[in-house]
Amino acid sequence: MNRRGVAVPDPTVVPDRQHLPVPIGGRAPAHRRRARFDIIRRRRVELLRGVTLALIAVAVGLVALPPGDSMYVDAGGMHIDGATLRPGGTLQGGSLYVGDGAVVVGADGADSVAGSALTINGHAVTGRCAGHRDTEHCTFTIDGRRITADDVYDATARRWTRTYSDGTHIAIDVPSGGSPVPVVVPLGVV
Repeated sequence: MNRRGVAVPDPTVVPDRQHLPVPIGGRAPAHRRRARFDIIRRRRVELLRGVTLALIAVAVGLVALPPGDSMYVDAGGMHIDGATLRPGGTLQGGSLYVGDGAVVVGADGADSVAGSALTINGHAVTGRCAGHRDTEHCTFTIDGRRITADDVYDATARRWTRTYSDGTHIAIDVPSGGSPVPVVVPLGVV
């Protein structure tokens, strides 16, 4: 090297066929400025593996979660978490659904009211819900024990969000093809 720090060829080395000047670091300058995201380029395989493992963990977590609760009405009747109550006619302007229990739903414009009498997992359950537009307040009696719930319906997500008086939160789905109905059953607590 000379005084300025520039490499000078060694005069003792005589170029011949066996000592060809081959750049070891490629054609890029030896002191190039590193790119801002150079670590991503150099570690892309490790990053890809990490992202893949994270996605696998999320997928396994989603598969392991229990299916969400659902309650809706369609042409086949009222569907409550896989059970179906068949249309049983009308009762003083409301719709009656019967099967392993009975549910009555009445609506007057934006206001709705519903009542139920069912046996769920061996528990005697009654319920009453009163609502306006996309909110409702429900009262349930489960084997003589009283519990209340407040529900809010999100039409975009097609989901009721329920908060019980004990602080429990659940989501109640309304699949496409079904219509929302007052959730007069204490899903998630029985």
